[in-house]
Amino acid sequence: GTAYQTAINYFALGLPLLGEFAWEEHYAIAFELHQEQGECAFLSGNFERSEQLLALALEKAQSKFDQADIYLIKIAQLAGQGKYYDAVATMIKALNMLGLRVPTLEQTEAQQQATTAEMALYQDNMTDRQIADLWHLPVMQDEAMKVCSQIIAMALDSLIIGFPNLLAFYTAKMVNMSIQYGLSAFIPVGYAIFAIIRGGFKDYTNAYQFAALALQLNQEKLPNYTARPTIYNAYSFFNMLRENINVSAEYFRETYRLALESGDFAYAGYAMIELPRYLLPVSVEGGLKATQDAIAYCQKANNMPMLLVAQMYEAFIKNLQGATLSQSTFNDSCFTEEAFINAFEKTAPVLFALYKRYKLQSLTLFNCYEQALPLVHERATWIAAFGGLDLSLRSDYFLYAGVTIAALYPTAAEADKPSYMAILDECIAENQLLFEQSPINFEHAYLILQAEKARIEDRPMSAMHYYDQAIASAREQGYCCNEALANELAAKFWLAQPKEDFARLYLKSAHYAYGLWGATAKVKDLEENYPKLLTTLSQMTQLPNETSAVMTSQFSTMMGTSSNVLLDFASVLKASQAIAGEIELPKLFKQLMKVIIENAGAQRGVLILKQAGQWVIEAEGAIKNNEQVRILQSLPVNQSVVPTTLINYVINAKESMVLHDATHQGLFTKDAYFVDNQTQSALCAPLLNKGQLMGLLYLENNLTENAFTQNRLDILKVLSSQAVISLENALLYRTLEEKVEERTAQLGQANLEITELNKQLKDENIRMSAELEISRQLQQMLLPKEEELQQIEGLDIVGFLEPADEIGGDYYDVLKSHGRVLIGIGDVTGHGLESGVLAIMAQTAVRTLLANHETDPVKFLAAINETLYENAQRMSSDKNLTLILLEYEPQAGGGGLLRLSGQHEDPIMVRNGIVEQVDTTELGFNIGMVENITGFVNQIEINLNPGDVVVLYTDGITEAENREKKEYGIERLSEVIQLNWQKSVDEIRQSIINDMRHYINPEKPDDDITLLVLKQK
Repeated sequence: GTAYQTAINYFALGLPLLGEFAWEEHYAIAFELHQEQGECAFLSGNFERSEQLLALALEKAQSKFDQADIYLIKIAQLAGQGKYYDAVATMIKALNMLGLRVPTLEQTEAQQQATTAEMALYQDNMTDRQIADLWHLPVMQDEAMKVCSQIIAMALDSLIIGFPNLLAFYTAKMVNMSIQYGLSAFIPVGYAIFAIIRGGFKDYTNAYQFAALALQLNQEKLPNYTARPTIYNAYSFFNMLRENINVSAEYFRETYRLALESGDFAYAGYAMIELPRYLLPVSVEGGLKATQDAIAYCQKANNMPMLLVAQMYEAFIKNLQGATLSQSTFNDSCFTEEAFINAFEKTAPVLFALYKRYKLQSLTLFNCYEQALPLVHERATWIAAFGGLDLSLRSDYFLYAGVTIAALYPTAAEADKPSYMAILDECIAENQLLFEQSPINFEHAYLILQAEKARIEDRPMSAMHYYDQAIASAREQGYCCNEALANELAAKFWLAQPKEDFARLYLKSAHYAYGLWGATAKVKDLEENYPKLLTTLSQMTQLPNETSAVMTSQFSTMMGTSSNVLLDFASVLKASQAIAGEIELPKLFKQLMKVIIENAGAQRGVLILKQAGQWVIEAEGAIKNNEQVRILQSLPVNQSVVPTTLINYVINAKESMVLHDATHQGLFTKDAYFVDNQTQSALCAPLLNKGQLMGLLYLENNLTENAFTQNRLDILKVLSSQAVISLENALLYRTLEEKVEERTAQLGQANLEITELNKQLKDENIRMSAELEISRQLQQMLLPKEEELQQIEGLDIVGFLEPADEIGGDYYDVLKSHGRVLIGIGDVTGHGLESGVLAIMAQTAVRTLLANHETDPVKFLAAINETLYENAQRMSSDKNLTLILLEYEPQAGGGGLLRLSGQHEDPIMVRNGIVEQVDTTELGFNIGMVENITGFVNQIEINLNPGDVVVLYTDGITEAENREKKEYGIERLSEVIQLNWQKSVDEIRQSIINDMRHYINPEKPDDDITLLVLKQK
């Protein structure tokens, strides 16, 4: 990044000042300058320069500890380039230099003997010790051993990826080292990775204890912020032995945050890579979003090995969505399996094992069992590669291997059947061990395999039992992928009986679950293979009445029709009919809250509707002490009754939000309501009528976490649909009733009332218009005056900002201070007062920094980010800002120079009639989204010749939609600019605005329209 380059420049200036005999006369300073400059060169991606500096420092080093400092940087540098062999070889060289004798990579037999001896020593050392006893070991005093522990810790990721066979030796050595010499700040890293070894030995209890001890030591006894990302990363894997997979995903997010804070970009990359794997079993969409974030990060960090892994994940997801060349390949226009294989087959067994695991899953899901069979036979190789590192991955490999073997078993040669059955038994046994440790995450995989074994052994009653248990377990824990797979396998089982009616029920559930998961290609695959069985039940069954018909259609579409669902159908239908039976609003509110709370598994519920443009609470109910539903008569939404940040999020997103542990996890942990009430499970769901938001349901349960299971959510979807219909009818009925009463009781005063009503409406409109006008004036006050723009030497500048009906957070400014000209444009997410306030904060921060002569773009944007991030946190707001800054400098010989930094909509530039877009992806990060953006900020320079045009804009222009919901788009914007670039800036601006309005007519923009046109004189 720019910060590292600046540091390199200063270091480079310092070296010549030491003179010709720097190493002889100023050794300490010379060594430190080479060391620090070499590290900065590595962190900025200049590996060749880094190697030159470090090599010289290593040659001149006067002590083994100085040499060790260089070796530590070299290990990180080599790992960052994917040179895992060289990284491990460097570690071995450094350890031997410090007196810790270890075999070289070429001494394979000696390595095996050393590993056996080290593990035996570990067993002896732990004979009379518990893992918890290691907490009480003294602090290490031997300086050489301290450095050795740090060197091993630095190389552990290279060992995991490139030499997993050596991991047992080095992690056991760190455990034994701690028992002999005591605890150093890096020993907990060894404990955390030794958990992987215990996991590989299927000693899952001790594996978790080592990971937990490492985390506790790092947090409480041996604080070490540089090691914390590694420890958190390891603990994230083993937390699955105690908590749902969603919690591990949150630990990976925390690992990423800690790594960025400590400057450990390698482990930030690892965390970004691991997160998608823990989101994919729950949601393909969530996994894709995390994968795309990982790709963006790895590109920015120049982490090519992890980038290729992320691209492989993306290819797997595309395969699930039907976007690869065929069902049996990950290949598409952006990714080839051959490239991945060439990169990692020989150099990184762990990463190659990841590919094999996802390849096996894909082939199994698409019933390509013969192609999957070689991967089943290779299972020992690939499971050994990742060993005990990722228990979820281990379980999945055995699951898909077992399903493949079970599918092939009936048609296998008789001679092969015993070996096939042995493989299936192995897969069951492996998942049983994990299931016994953590039913939350591994029960459904174990039950699926048990069902498959019962099927091929012709034990239909047992198979039925296991399939249903597997479906229920996967649904309960939110594993959509395994719920879908279990339903599909159950459908195949019933087809073989043959029981087509039963098969249809399970197949429809599989169809729904695959769709809910996001595997659209698998949904299509089922439709193509079972067109008859996927005929809707409403087409086949005579329904007793209209209400039942609507409900059955909704229920079949939204939930599928497995045996468990059919058992719930009667109660859901009854509940829906109870809601439908009320037409008076107070009675409907009471019935609705009673039914929703009972069926959704909530303790308390709140109904929020929109009245006179404001969101108000109409009803509240709770099960505590048989409390009755209270009609609250339009109580304003406030923090003492509901979590307002969650409510506002759902209002804006128009999508449900489920919080399984609202106080400790997710985006809203700082909401005052959650903090005060220590809420456990929370849910907020929108009530949508023809796409329009008419209300919200807020539910909570303080007795337990994860109260709102997928089954409960599906039921709530059905009841919400009926609630919307009933609310609409009741509101219409109330309106009609009020009109009848009014006309009956006050007919004689009709004209007077109409006059009075018109006056009230006029006053209300005047008041609202005044408030809106004040907001618009506030937004316009941020803008530079025309005379300010005319004072900019060398540039013609014109701006335009037109607020939408709902005020947003667009902002632009042109500032001149102390001879510097700074131009900025930004866009705060969302609309409303919060967005406007953040825009004002940004404008104030920019002016303040400019006035204080801040010239470093990294510091400039980092300071703005810090200010907005802290204020947004204080406001409990999740809004952030895209912002680009352009510093303009006129050139003596004519023309000008623009220095661009920050991320925003890509500026459009025209030179001699040729249009190009300036990519800002690598120039910054959203302001206020994360605490520190220093590593993301860069700057580029653009020379302006006379007549060159630069256009800055916000997405209110490019995303403006016409009646057909088609966006105006950057292509059309570029065309208009190209046609008019030779005109004045005022004419260019007006051409753009006129064309955009013509395009969307008669629609109105739903976002602010902001534009800046610059032209070099």
